[in-house]
Order: sequence, then structure tokens, then C-alpha cells
Amino acid sequence: MNPLNKVLFVILILVTAAGCAGSVKGLPINDGVEKFPLYTSESRDHVQVQYLGVGGFLIRRGQHALLTAPFFSNPSMFRVAFGKIQSDPLLIEKFLPTVFDVRHILVAHTHYDHLMDIPYIAQYRSPYAKIYGCPTAKNILGSVLPEDRLVAIPPDAFAKPAGILESSPEGAPGKWWPEEGGGIRFMAIESEHAPHFCAYDHALCVRLFSGKVEKQLKTLPYTAYGWKEGDTVTYLIDFLGPDGKRVDFRIFYQDAAATAPYGIPPQSGLLDQKRIDLAILCVPGFNEVEGYPEGIIEATRPRFVLLAHWEDFFRPPSDDPDDLRVVPGSNPTIFIDRMKPLLPPDADYALPRPGAGFRFRVVDSD
Repeated sequence: MNPLNKVLFVILILVTAAGCAGSVKGLPINDGVEKFPLYTSESRDHVQVQYLGVGGFLIRRGQHALLTAPFFSNPSMFRVAFGKIQSDPLLIEKFLPTVFDVRHILVAHTHYDHLMDIPYIAQYRSPYAKIYGCPTAKNILGSVLPEDRLVAIPPDAFAKPAGILESSPEGAPGKWWPEEGGGIRFMAIESEHAPHFCAYDHALCVRLFSGKVEKQLKTLPYTAYGWKEGDTVTYLIDFLGPDGKRVDFRIFYQDAAATAPYGIPPQSGLLDQKRIDLAILCVPGFNEVEGYPEGIIEATRPRFVLLAHWEDFFRPPSDDPDDLRVVPGSNPTIFIDRMKPLLPPDADYALPRPGAGFRFRVVDSD
């Protein structure tokens, strides 16, 4: 496909999808805990998780807090396809809760809807947080943030899922971060990003905004095409006991659907030591890859699943529940129907409304 035809094809996909945002009627949308507090230093007996929309989650246990991919600016699909895009501080200030205590911001890939709001948040709302992501994340954010705020996780530090390395069929563990230790640790796991669109029975698939940024930029990208995907990972996130070793609560975080086994924690004893207490899974793209979410559910046996990135992020976030729509091209009902039969007998799930908060009790390791 020559470059002109490729551009026209991408435009066709975006224009077609623009009219396809789905109704939320009949979806089991969960409003979470009533009157979920914006800030709390509640005891270590619970982990608090608030869905911020798209891939964004605010996760706290006691004095430890982290953010994943916070995004509120939501430029229209027309602007994403044809125009300039930038962070919207007014929307961030309206919808982002108190995050002054956040010390870690995790980036699982570097498309605009996962990275573009981080510079503002890091400068004005979470001024002590370090941002962890692939080298592309550092090369983009380094144009506006100081180097000591950015941690590039190199691909050779990613955990390798089972089945992708001939030398290690069961996979290989990666490196735990942060290096200085503390009450939280996390490990990046090699993954991939599902195609945005497939046709002709998956004979032709398009993955938008792919590629990497190999050198530090001088300014932030001003179109969606500049926010390249980079390396896509999932994260294993552990909240640790007082000794800094025992895993009290374990989270699996994935913000892009992937063909199994990509993104799945390696079969190297990690999950034998501690089961997944909470799995956060991405809904869009599940129908464009094989073995998702089945592979994740079967490998992790989560106690609870939160479904993310399901709402239409080409519309500004709103306080009005009647404004909520499903992201174009996705179907949470089918995703749920495929996932539910595979959940362990003691597991449950939620399709959270943006802003919904949840409390999870810390249970004994198993």
C-alpha cells in the first residue's frame, strides 16, 4: 500500500468510526463505592482503586499511591485524524482528583490518549512523581520534564511471557521497579497493541500511530501521529508488607488488548507466589486479536476484574451520565460474555463508570 493510499485508508477508518459510538443501554455499568473520597490515607487493610477513564487509574494503599495513564483531554476523532491536539488543563483540573501524594506514574504505551496529559499532571498536580515507561516515553516527555523525573525501562528489563523465547519456554522474569524499594513495586511485561481495525477476516489490519521515538524531542508532538506507540507493556503491580518482601496485594494492569501470550506474566513462579487480586483489562481491540481476554483470565485467575478504556474518549468527559457512550468499534457486552465463564468461582468483575471508586480488602497470600 503506497503512502497516499495508506493515509486515505486511515482517514476512511476514522471517519467511518466517528458515527459508530455505541449506546450504553443494557450495560452493567458500576458506580462503585458511594461517596468515594477524593483523598484518604485509609489503613493498609484496603487498596483503593478509582477509575479515571480511558486507561487511567488512581491506586492507593495507605501512604502509597500511583497513577496509570491519566487522560482527560479527549480531542474529537476529527481532530485526531486531521488537526492539532494538545492537553486541556481545564478538563484535567475538573476531573482529576487529588494526586499530590502520587509518587509513581506508569505508562504502558505512548499513544496520545495515554501520555499527552502527563506533562501537565506531572508539573502541576503530582510534582513529586516519577514517570516510568519505555524509552519512547522518556524521549517524548523529556522535551518538557526534567530527566530526574523520567525512568526509561529498557526492553531487556521487560519480563518475557511464556512461549515467545526459544531459550526460555516458560518465560523470564523482568526487573522490579523502583530501584530504591518501598511499599510498591512493579514489573513491565512485554506485550503488543491490538490493531485498530481489521478487514477481510483479518487479512488486512491497520495499527495506527505505530513506531518509536528514538531521540529526545525538542517539543511535544502536536498531532496524534507524533505520539507514537513505543514499546507496549503490561504491568504487574505489588503492594508489599512491612518487611518490603511479602506481597500483600497484586494487580495486573493492561491498557491495550494483545494476542496471547503477549502481556501475560511468565510461568516462572511469580503467580505461584501470589495470585492476582485485581486484573485491569482493556476492552477495545479484543475482537482483533486471538486469545484475549481468555489467555489473561486463565493465566492469572484474578479475584476481581475491572474493565477499562471502554467509554468513548473522542467526547469530552462529562458529569452527566446520559452523555456516556461506548468507544466506537467496541462491544463490552461480547467481551463480558466471553470473559465471565472463565472467571474463577470466587471472582467478580465490574464495568466501572469513569470516576467510580472501589475498595479491595487485603487478603492472605495463597
